[in-house]
Amino acid sequence: MNYRNTPLLRVVLPFILGIVIAENYSINALNYIYLLGYILYLSSLFFINNPSRSYKRVITYGPITQILYLVFGIIYTYNQNELNSAIHFTKINYNTDETIIQGIIVDEPVSQQKVKIKLNAILDDKQKMTACTGNLLIYVKQDQVNNDYDYGDELLMKLQIKEIAQNLNPETFNYKKYLHYQNIHFIAYTNDSKIKLINKNKGHITWRLAFQLRSKLLKILSKYFPTIDEYAVATALLLGYKEDLSDELKAAYSETGSMHALAVSGTHVGLLYSGMVIILGYLPLKGRKGRALETLISIAVIWAFTFVTGASASVLRASIMFSIYLIGKMIFRQANVWNILSGSALILLVYNPLLLFDAGFQLSYTAVAGLAYFYPLLYKSSPIITNSSIDSAYKVLLVGIAAQLGTLPLSLYYFHQFPTYFWLSGWVVVLGGALFLWAGSILLIIDGVIPKVASYLGDALYYLTWGINQSIRIIQDLPGSLISGLWIEPLAVLLLAALIISIGILLNNKSSKSLIISLVLLVLLTAVQINQYFEQLQTSKICIYAIRGKTLIDLIHQRNRLSVANQSESRDEEYTCKNHRWSLGTTHTNGDITSWKNDTSLLNMGIKSSILYCGPLKLAILDSSTSTKYHQQSVDAVLLVNNPSQDIHEIIKTYPGATIIADGSNNIRNVTKWKEKCSRLGITLFYTQEQGAWIKQSTNRQ
Repeated sequence: MNYRNTPLLRVVLPFILGIVIAENYSINALNYIYLLGYILYLSSLFFINNPSRSYKRVITYGPITQILYLVFGIIYTYNQNELNSAIHFTKINYNTDETIIQGIIVDEPVSQQKVKIKLNAILDDKQKMTACTGNLLIYVKQDQVNNDYDYGDELLMKLQIKEIAQNLNPETFNYKKYLHYQNIHFIAYTNDSKIKLINKNKGHITWRLAFQLRSKLLKILSKYFPTIDEYAVATALLLGYKEDLSDELKAAYSETGSMHALAVSGTHVGLLYSGMVIILGYLPLKGRKGRALETLISIAVIWAFTFVTGASASVLRASIMFSIYLIGKMIFRQANVWNILSGSALILLVYNPLLLFDAGFQLSYTAVAGLAYFYPLLYKSSPIITNSSIDSAYKVLLVGIAAQLGTLPLSLYYFHQFPTYFWLSGWVVVLGGALFLWAGSILLIIDGVIPKVASYLGDALYYLTWGINQSIRIIQDLPGSLISGLWIEPLAVLLLAALIISIGILLNNKSSKSLIISLVLLVLLTAVQINQYFEQLQTSKICIYAIRGKTLIDLIHQRNRLSVANQSESRDEEYTCKNHRWSLGTTHTNGDITSWKNDTSLLNMGIKSSILYCGPLKLAILDSSTSTKYHQQSVDAVLLVNNPSQDIHEIIKTYPGATIIADGSNNIRNVTKWKEKCSRLGITLFYTQEQGAWIKQSTNRQ
């Protein structure tokens, strides 16, 4: 890798920086940015066309052009955001209670209940259908009509449009931001009976044909894979269809570091191309025309596979890179892998700049970067293996290690876990997956043509898939198979990434300067993590989570946890609080759970007479069985649960100065009455279902 020899890298980096700036800072002065870009453009032309200033041209042209790319990234990202469109439906006056919209389904519906619509008209306040733009995610409740929706259907619908709500609980998956990166900012719920189909086949013909083909292929696979887990893995491996994967199966693949096998990526495209090379080798394709035809067939098959599998960020990246590679091969040019990587990223980001924030996009590119840089270094420094089978297995191991090195910082940041047996599961999913992909492709081709052979091949592939699933489950159950709760902040992510890069440079040039830089980065990373550890040790926190119909409270003091709830945690509730607990250095699964009616004590936190204490913090809990006829008490807050009958005046007298909180266990009518009473008394009731989790924290600096 040489920065001077990778011109596309010098283009894509400032463009990426522009995208980041546009996403994180409001662009109120867009006209000034346009003016700056125009001035820089004129400046670059001046230096290019003025030979007498050749020295200044060399010094200034590079920075000027890179600033231009940065400005272009800002402007382009701003204009791609649907909310900035002059005819977005939010800029039209319409009935917010319930209105009529017209739009086209722009993605394959999920189980006929989750539909992505691109609007083309909305009923305005003058009762006229007005042309507009905008995306809507619509959840359809099935009733007696039970329509079947397809990509490209144009629908007329009556519904209430709502803005996607913010996260209610700390450190949970940010669904609002996730949809924002798909350019979706509004959501609606409706019934089948309020939907009218007015046109079909309005979508792009490429996607329409791709979805139709995938539907037919799914039906073929369902004949040969009768059990749900094997069918789910088969459809994920071959077609990138993951809707049928159970939570248990997803967890098994995720916790063994094998989830990438179920997400169609560069591995699948590479295996497909390898199969194409073998098949095309039997055809009489010689000379310039033969080479061009071979390239055209390979690219056509790769892109057909890309669209059928849904064109995720990882498979798009791989398809673009392979296309560039094949075109270069056709004209006898060998491109720099870093140039190809940068070029494919630039193409994708011009197609959709918000892909930059997609975790799949980031992990795909960091994995390839890790492979491109670390794999040659690792293999070069490895002992020579003469046995070809052992050497191939060893290469698979090195590929897994190189990819892990590339993705480690992001994996820890997004998933907070490290699968210790990723190298073992890698052999299973890479070798088994390769065999399945090639044989599965043959199965899809010969089904209906040679049914007898297809039946035998289908049976063999079924048992292969069953064996892969069982192997993954066995690896998952091995002692110490997963290290979870690894919480790192963004600064630590950057330092870890820089440390991995510096170690790679050290392995390559073995210079003392690289060694010093690596040691400095290691010290800084260690210091950041130690600082985080001591901050956790000095923290006392009470968190009342926002969960509909239930009460869940965490007391966390010096990395220890006591959870208070009205019933045991469900799987959904565990996901609600898991990341927040990890961020505070406490375990997720090994905490004590008790009722607020049980007096208990645990390491300077506990419960006494329905009052929770955590270090210096105190929280009183009132339900229908709790009496407030005590002397005045000093607490930080009072939590109302399960619709208590106490009067607000009485509560305020008993707990003067305390914050009044109502959680999701209360009836909304009672909450409304409490709000009105609190408002008359000049205080505000904190309602978790509207304002999110209530958190009170105390830090003891020593």
